[in-house]
Amino acid sequence: MELKDVDLIIHGVKVLHDISLAVVKGEKVGIVGYHGSGKTLLSEIIAGLRRPSSGRVLIDGKVDYVPQVPLFPPNYTVREVLGFAGEKSDDNRKIKDLSYIELKKLAFRLQLVKDPDYLLVDEFVGMENEVKEFRGGVILTSHKPSTIYDLVDFFIVLSRGKIVHVTGKKGLKFKVIKVIQDGGNKYQYYLENIADDTLEMRFRGKHKFETREVDIDEALLFLENGF
Repeated sequence: MELKDVDLIIHGVKVLHDISLAVVKGEKVGIVGYHGSGKTLLSEIIAGLRRPSSGRVLIDGKVDYVPQVPLFPPNYTVREVLGFAGEKSDDNRKIKDLSYIELKKLAFRLQLVKDPDYLLVDEFVGMENEVKEFRGGVILTSHKPSTIYDLVDFFIVLSRGKIVHVTGKKGLKFKVIKVIQDGGNKYQYYLENIADDTLEMRFRGKHKFETREVDIDEALLFLENGF
């Protein structure tokens, strides 16, 4: 599948900007960003639930979508819901009594029945084994990269409706450089890949600075804020 130059305007405000990405069958991709970054709107466009304002969406197969909050009739039982899809179950708990993770797993199971080419899960949680076993293309969104780190091949970082970073997993290993200015009264922060020394070399001998490695969730915070 491919998205090319996709924009989305809602009530006169552009909320997705020039989104271009490609996912091939069998590939597992993580789209990460904090709440409000545009993950759900982008997911709805990929799933065909929302039309972009401009750009192209090319889908070479069937995409099944697990939304951020799956909606089922609250008084139906798990057995009844699965029965509509031809699946058997002895689980007579009512939908309203399920936990959030259990609802997501139920929605995931229903989508697998359809034998999709691509599976899209918005705000992934608690389905690690199912994702690992799925042989089609997978797109997982999350506000915490660590949640999906072991499940995806590469990451797309989304911030304020824009793609700000595309990287393999090693590319999300960063250090923060804290440059000390004005006798210690002022600080400037920079983000640099852990394997890169370009900024450190630039500051060495000119400024006092400190470096520390940050985990992938903290690195996302810096990427979100434009560092």
